[in-house]
Amino acid sequence: MLLLYSAYYVTLDPLTGSIFSTVLTLFYFQASGAVEAEKEEGKAVKGNKKGKKKKGGMSWGWFAFWVHLLGWVMQIGPGHGYFEGVKPALLDSLGQALGVAPFFAFLEGIWAAGIKGDLKIEVGDLVAVNRRIMCEGGGGYPWC
Repeated sequence: MLLLYSAYYVTLDPLTGSIFSTVLTLFYFQASGAVEAEKEEGKAVKGNKKGKKKKGGMSWGWFAFWVHLLGWVMQIGPGHGYFEGVKPALLDSLGQALGVAPFFAFLEGIWAAGIKGDLKIEVGDLVAVNRRIMCEGGGGYPWC
């Protein structure tokens, strides 16, 4: 999946796609390492004759779950509900929500850092064209 996402993002824009692919690869290695460490810890607990679990904090799996849940709540609630006033892409296109949306969120950070301003203008122009088409089609969107 990492290779498919990376190839797709590099196809969309070689520079930012390569940067995002590098970030995704680092996330992959961190997550894989965390899972392996927790597996080893689980084996050690099973090997403990007393059967006592090691006391400690939250596992990486639970941490990832809560961060992921918080991200979805923030995106759907204040993000789409308050700031944008439109329904999330997830409700229109699962592929767009899981494929393009993560890259677009990354691009927002890239643009905030002052990188690839030309791409921001190009994307903004395409969004304006698509919004105009949506409004001409009778959509009751907030921007019409």
